[in-house]
Amino acid sequence: MAEPKKSGSLPGKLFKAFVLLVLLAVAGVMGVTFFVLDGRYEVSRSVTVKADVDDIHAMCGELKNWPKWQPWTKEDPTISTTIVKDTGVGAHQHWTGKDGSGKVTFTSCDPEKGVEYDMAFDDKYFSKGAITYSDAGGGMVKVTWSMRGRNEDFVGKWFAVAMPGMIGPYFERGLNDLKMSLEK
Repeated sequence: MAEPKKSGSLPGKLFKAFVLLVLLAVAGVMGVTFFVLDGRYEVSRSVTVKADVDDIHAMCGELKNWPKWQPWTKEDPTISTTIVKDTGVGAHQHWTGKDGSGKVTFTSCDPEKGVEYDMAFDDKYFSKGAITYSDAGGGMVKVTWSMRGRNEDFVGKWFAVAMPGMIGPYFERGLNDLKMSLEK
């Protein structure tokens, strides 16, 4: 009589099951990345400020004033910024720091409505940004800082999912600093 064939040891079966689960998880992440995530993101935050639109525009529409309220230059002392043109359409600055490099170029600069800009980070990630002003009544002005874009690569698609949570708090700090500077 032939002896029954053993189907393998328990540790061997557990290892095969573990490898199969890892492969399924990797396939799932890849599938979600390429077939579900489109890489688009949009972040927007607002604050109301008791100030004249002219004063708000002086802070937002002139790149030389951005360090007074923008959070990144306050939090990262390694950032070095070069302003090529300070204000108006075509105003441009570029920076380098420990986390990378980037550039901003104004595409619109309206003293009554705000600024729009193109931004590139590490010449790889591109976005459109805006800082807009609108009447909130009672001498108050609503200032909205927004950014939108689309990342095409694998890592960028996952960053797009995280952008509101990563960038939103920076926008809030910057807008609150802008408000404090203007309402002094």
